[in-house]
Amino acid sequence: MREPDLTGPRGRAWRVVEGLPPGNLAVWLVHTPGMHTLISWWAISVAHMRPLEGCPPVEFPAREEGSSHQVVAVWMDGDLDPDDRTTWRPGKGFDQSDFAAGITDDGAQELGSLLARGTVDGQVHPDSDFRTQWRRAVARTAEHLRGEHAAGDA
Repeated sequence: MREPDLTGPRGRAWRVVEGLPPGNLAVWLVHTPGMHTLISWWAISVAHMRPLEGCPPVEFPAREEGSSHQVVAVWMDGDLDPDDRTTWRPGKGFDQSDFAAGITDDGAQELGSLLARGTVDGQVHPDSDFRTQWRRAVARTAEHLRGEHAAGDA
């Protein structure tokens, strides 16, 4: 297994950018042992929501007005190797979709990176038990990337 792209006190994360489905900009595979009783692997994906030439239209769940990008966090079943896709098994039963409006593709990739950083640092977690905190982190980070945070805004 290659070295992680991010490390922190609560975990490690690997960025995946090659071989992604159309529209996906980046995937972060995050390993956070001990932050959840049963789950230690998560995939955080960022994608643009523009139509893709040659592909049927995609219906995005609970799309918010003005959304330009989607963030999906899915738990992964069992141990995995970030470089071996045959070990990637998305968990069954739930996923989380959150949306960001008015950011660029580069901003969306940075949003994914910052969410992965916050997760390995123990500041946020994609588990549904922390849904309110996660949604706030997605929204506030997107605001920051659009330049909307006031000085000293926490």
